[in-house]
Amino acid sequence: MLQFAASIFFAFLVLIFAEWVLKYSKRHRSPELSRKLVHISHGIAAAIWPFFVAYRVIIAIEILFLLLAALARKFRVFRGISQVDRISGGEIFFPLGIIGSALFYPSTWIFAAAMLELALADSAAALIGKKYGKHKFTVFGNQKSLEGSLAFTLVSVVIMGWVVLFAPAGFETMWPLIILLPLFTALTEAVAPFGLDNLLIPLVVVVVLRSLQVAG
Repeated sequence: MLQFAASIFFAFLVLIFAEWVLKYSKRHRSPELSRKLVHISHGIAAAIWPFFVAYRVIIAIEILFLLLAALARKFRVFRGISQVDRISGGEIFFPLGIIGSALFYPSTWIFAAAMLELALADSAAALIGKKYGKHKFTVFGNQKSLEGSLAFTLVSVVIMGWVVLFAPAGFETMWPLIILLPLFTALTEAVAPFGLDNLLIPLVVVVVLRSLQVAG
């Protein structure tokens, strides 16, 4: 019960942090910055949670985030998690991606890897692509960039390298994972429209790594 209460307290801290970042980003004309900083903090926290709490607690926390995100979209409150300068449902798909990943009850290390992909690789793609993206392409009306996709791939390679080298999950001999899975998730991020990458990326990571772990 104490763990659940502490996690809810963290959820509200994220919202307060998001509103503060939104005010900062407005002064610098970068609404994307607010969302991605919130995504990074939320995703890193989610990566740590299964080492301390049960997956049912994580699912309950993310249901709360899902409700807050829906309220933010409907009533235009908590703008720090919902404001963005493009068509996107990412703030809805983000907690859904975490919930879906938790429902597979993967090992803590697999879940952590999926959350870091969502928090770090996806955010790197958005922020680098926004600032430095010169080679643009459009998918379902949403603009992406080759620079953003490259940033996603490089961060993902680091995450998968960490999984193969250090995670006690039976991936020591699966070196192709370091390249192949980042390429696949980068492609997913590039083609997924309207923020669906926030749902699909963690699910892809969990399903692939869990399948390989079972097969191994």
